[in-house]
Amino acid sequence: SGSEVEAMKRVAESVVDKAFVSITGASMQTTSEDIHAFLKGYNVLVNGVEDLAVPSRRKSPTKSFVVHFSSEDEAFQAARTKHLKELFGKRVNVATMYCTTHHLPRRNTTTGNLNNAA
Repeated sequence: SGSEVEAMKRVAESVVDKAFVSITGASMQTTSEDIHAFLKGYNVLVNGVEDLAVPSRRKSPTKSFVVHFSSEDEAFQAARTKHLKELFGKRVNVATMYCTTHHLPRRNTTTGNLNNAA
């Protein structure tokens, strides 16, 4: 229908960046520095690892991260080679993802610090 086509167009137009992966299933002790080390050899942006800081509600809680790479290809290659690899004895899920203008963090133009998108 026409409304579905319009909705698809709006989603396509709002896609800004496909250079992201999500990492889920990491042990609770995992830090952003550990994620950088796990992805050594890939071009992760400076301050490109975000700890989602919300543990899963499983019997044994796990952590999740969002990682921003220098390019969509870097993100794809990292997801392809690191998916289900071990990190602190747990196999982590690494999957490509994309961010829209709504989901990207807003950078404060005065300080350069990231602010959470509303």
